[in-house]
Amino acid sequence: MRRPSNVAVGIGAIAAVSLALLVPTGAGAAQTTTTTKAPTLVQAVCGKLPNLLQNVTDALPQADAALVTARKNVDDRRAAMTAAMTELAAAVVGHLNALDGGGSTTATGSILKGKQAQYVDTVVAWSKARTQLFDGEQQLVFGELQKTLIDSVKGNACP
Repeated sequence: MRRPSNVAVGIGAIAAVSLALLVPTGAGAAQTTTTTKAPTLVQAVCGKLPNLLQNVTDALPQADAALVTARKNVDDRRAAMTAAMTELAAAVVGHLNALDGGGSTTATGSILKGKQAQYVDTVVAWSKARTQLFDGEQQLVFGELQKTLIDSVKGNACP
């Protein structure tokens, strides 16, 4: 079973930031009468933006670094997959030669099965690395979207 999509997680994070911006501090708490004027909703939102923006901004370099690592992992897995494919091809040719020669194919068949299993393992590892790369790309994009959203609200609402 696949874990929840990063798209859903990313959209949820953006929605959470949006909702956090709309709830002033102390919302729902009992109101007391004081001589100080309560901040407006815009002032309350603007007060929360610097911390939200800093948190999102701080997370972006980490997401970018993870993406660099994921890209290298994909490249490494692809190289391993290519090498395993080359070895599988050589084993196929060796087995065909044994069949053509009329000799025993027990050894070449065993080698062929081993190289096939190795190749399948490298394909699976490459595929998993690609999925991790895609997930990392989504995480970075959603972080950038969160930053853009906060920057836009700040630019349009705050002095």
